[in-house]
This record gives sequence, structure tokens and C-alpha cells, in this order.
Amino acid sequence: MVRVVFLTHNYPRWPGDYSGAAVAVLARALVRRGVSVRVVAMGGEDAAERIEQDGIPIRRVRIPSRLGQTVFDQDAFAARLRSPRRWELLLRLRRRLRLAAEREVSAGADLVHAHWWMPSGWAAPPRVPQVLTLQGTDAGLIRSSRLARAAARRLLGRTTLITAVSRSIGETFQNVTGRFVGTEHVHPLPIESRGRPWTRGGSGAVMMARLDAAGRVGLALETIALLASRGHKLPLTVIGEGRRRDALQQQARHLGVSELVRFVGGMPPDQALGHLARADLMLLTTQGEHTVAHTHRVGQRSPEQLTDIREALRESGFWYAPEYGEVGDHGLANADWGIAFLTPEWLLAKATPDWRVAAFHPGRVEGNQDLYVLERR
Repeated sequence: MVRVVFLTHNYPRWPGDYSGAAVAVLARALVRRGVSVRVVAMGGEDAAERIEQDGIPIRRVRIPSRLGQTVFDQDAFAARLRSPRRWELLLRLRRRLRLAAEREVSAGADLVHAHWWMPSGWAAPPRVPQVLTLQGTDAGLIRSSRLARAAARRLLGRTTLITAVSRSIGETFQNVTGRFVGTEHVHPLPIESRGRPWTRGGSGAVMMARLDAAGRVGLALETIALLASRGHKLPLTVIGEGRRRDALQQQARHLGVSELVRFVGGMPPDQALGHLARADLMLLTTQGEHTVAHTHRVGQRSPEQLTDIREALRESGFWYAPEYGEVGDHGLANADWGIAFLTPEWLLAKATPDWRVAAFHPGRVEGNQDLYVLERR
């Protein structure tokens, strides 16, 4: 029997908890296939150290609430990663997670499966084979900190197998670390759909998004206004919080659709499921807020990031390893060619005079990123 230790900061605290639910679904599926699974996960200061859930032993690593809030708040986490002086709490968390994982490995394990590279993959004991699954927040963290990128390169260099929950996340880590993530290792995490009802409809459209620039709720409002202008009055329920709520409500009034649009704020998953069950359709307008194209468009790219990109171009000989495929896939197996996710204006103005954009493929990849083929001048 294969013995696996899951290492994660996010695992359900009780049966039915949505936090880390996809990881628990995977753990249960492995158990059904005859794999022995034990879990090491973070817990609050009052969490029981050893529990069992769905027949799976769980070792909880108790951490201070302040540290836990930092890990689950991506903006706070990214802020700590940007400052060497603020890594103290993260190093403390790493030591605690690694100690707990080493205890489980000592009890017998064939491999460790870490979910999220930071902090779990970073804390995984190096003396056993390791599988690392990269998720959405991982990609954002390595873009926010040079120290994080250095740590990720070192970690991925020694990891046995890398998987990613989407192609765009895998490509981000390829860009930064040089570690290839093949399409056969890109797998969305499973969901537990048993017992979930089919939607009944009747309440119009629903969307779940942060009320900020990346959420692009304004695009949904424009869609509702366009439909209304053509005689289709589709109600829209917006679930989520954010600093642009007042501005979006004002936009709805300006477009003349305020009577069709309801902003219901953030809510627990069970309440959100009720809205989804009554929806006719779901709108997805969020654009990858961590893509190069987006940061260029909103003017968020920092001088430090520009320097990193220039250095990467010059040190590697090309921005990004050519696609693995024959000529005619979106790249060429030639050191004079490379692939980047950039806007041509930004590339030509800011990156380097050594390259030109040879081809432009809008929206050809996941994450709302555009593909550009670069040719050495």
C-alpha cells in the first residue's frame, strides 16, 4: 500500500467545511483506491492536535491567529514576501509545518504531497519524494517578491513532480523557475458534486467576484444594459465585496439598470449556493489580475519587475522556453525564438531592444493572457 502524507495550510476543519474542500475530496478519492493518506494541516490556537475525518488521520499544527490571518489573506501574505525583515513569521510557520510533517514521515511515508508551494511546499521535508500542486494564489505570490521567486526556483528544482490546477499557473512557474510543467500534469482539483441540486432557474444571472478592477463587474453591468436595450431584461445578482461597490452601483444607475441589479455583498458558501440554485446563468468576468497584460494596462508594473524581466531575457537568451512541439504550434524550436505573455507596446518600450514581436495571438491561452512570439533582432 502506498503511504502519502498531505501537507497543506488549508484543509476542512469539520465535515462539510468549504475551506480546502477540494484537497479533502482528493484525499478521500485516494483512500478509495487503496492509498493510505494522512494529513498535516494548519489549525487555530485551540485546535485539537490529532483528529480523524472521513477515516483520514489529521495532525493539526497550532499557530497564532495573527499568523493564520496572514496566510489566508493573499495581500497580507504578499506584503510579507516583499520584505526580508518580515519573513520572520513565515519562517516560524515553516519550521512548525516541517516538524509536524517530519513526524508523519518518520511514522512511514512513501511521498509527501504538498498543496500550494507557499507555505506547504516550502516546508516539505526534503528526504522523501515530493509531489507539489500549484494553485492560483501561488502564481500571484511569486510575481510579488524577488525573494519568493528565488525560494520557488530552489524548491521546484528539488521537487520530484510538479502539478498545476491550470495551464496558466503552470506556465507562470515555467517562466519564473524554468521547471517545465507538462500538459499531462495539469489537473483541476476535484469537486464533490453528489447531493448538489441542478439549478432551477427563474432569478436571472448571478456572478461571484471581488468588486475591484480585476473582477470587471462593470463589464457585467454593461452586458445587462445592452440586453435591456434590446428588450431582454435580465436580472443580475452580484455576490462579493470590494472597494468599488459604490462606484459600481453608481455605474448601474448611470446605465439605467439599477432596478435589474442587486449587490448582495459577501456571504457564506451555503447562502451563495442558494443564489446559484435559482440562477438561469452565471457570469464570469474576472480577468487574471496577475497577468502581465493586466498589470501593464492598469500601470502596476514596478521598476523592480521590469529589471527582473530584462535580466531574464538577457541571461536565458530568450524570454520563455519555446513550446514543446513541431513548428506551427505557437513557437519554434530555435534559440532565436521565444514566447512571452506581454503587450507589444510594453515590450518594445520597456523590455529590451534585442527583441521584436514576430507574432501576436490574442486570447490563445488560459487566464486571459495574450501570446506573443519574440524574435531576436
